[in-house]
Amino acid sequence: MPVTLREIALQSGVSMQTVSGVLNAKGHLFRPETRAKVIQAAEKLGYRPNGWAKAMRGGKFKAAALLESTNTHLSYHLPGLIAGVQAGLSARDLHLVLSSMPDETLTDTGYVPRILRELMADGLIINYTNRIPAKMTELVESYHIPSIWLNVKRPSDCVYLQDYAGAQSATIRLQEMGHRHIAYVDYHNRTTESDPHYSVADRQAGYISAMRGAGLAPRLILLDRPIKPADRIDLAAQWLTAPDCPTAVVAYSPFTAVPVMLAAMMKANKQVPRDLSIITFAEPHLTEMGIPLSLMLLPAFELGQTAAELLITKLADVAQPLTPRMLPLRFEPGGTIAPPRGS
Repeated sequence: MPVTLREIALQSGVSMQTVSGVLNAKGHLFRPETRAKVIQAAEKLGYRPNGWAKAMRGGKFKAAALLESTNTHLSYHLPGLIAGVQAGLSARDLHLVLSSMPDETLTDTGYVPRILRELMADGLIINYTNRIPAKMTELVESYHIPSIWLNVKRPSDCVYLQDYAGAQSATIRLQEMGHRHIAYVDYHNRTTESDPHYSVADRQAGYISAMRGAGLAPRLILLDRPIKPADRIDLAAQWLTAPDCPTAVVAYSPFTAVPVMLAAMMKANKQVPRDLSIITFAEPHLTEMGIPLSLMLLPAFELGQTAAELLITKLADVAQPLTPRMLPLRFEPGGTIAPPRGS
């Protein structure tokens, strides 16, 4: 059974009000000998303070909540992200709370104003990357809930990746190897999808900018309808066996890069990277089929760590908007790009 304030009061010979004051950061109001009596009695009885109750009274939980949608397509996080958030928080002796909620809860005018107390957190790191409910944004802002938005573009209080510059860099790297027929391929997102993640448009635009900057014609190979993952190989084989087949591909993600690689090797009689170079966007150390993909690295750990650091700054002054933080993508050579055959 936990030790009560009454037991400590009886042991030390003082009132319960005095015990409560000494043990709840008001000891400076009492004489040194009174404080000593209470502390000695508490230690002798094995008293442990109720941290949860103290936090509820003071409204400070020494925690941040990583808030996500129950729809994983709207809150996808890279594997290194949570480790980065934890590292950033632990540096300030804060811990992490994970919470997934449906849209109905995140737009509830009765729930959102008390979300921090419900989650026992001091602030939010919001991992809600596309189709963000307008009502949710409105409630978070109107109630001044300390929040940092993760991997989304906003005027303030966010951190995201420089996908446009990353796609530019990937395309220019292929050009410097001698490639002129470079395609941009995305089998992960549909052109008819509403409100996609900003990276969908940014990676396309970065590629197009690099191609036009070199006086080359962009070529986009995109999906205009849903397609089964198994059909992506057949679809890639169609343009890989055509007379105007590109010599290099910038792929939106591994979910596009791998079907293209399989189609090249299995159905188009091409070797990667001798006949076809492929570069994509992913976390470090990604290897498929024993061939390490050439990557523009997505710094997931740094993304999470930066979000945590921004939230700590935000907690110090909730009213002050923070300038968005943009993180660059780095190149990982891998084994799927090379100069075009015969160059």
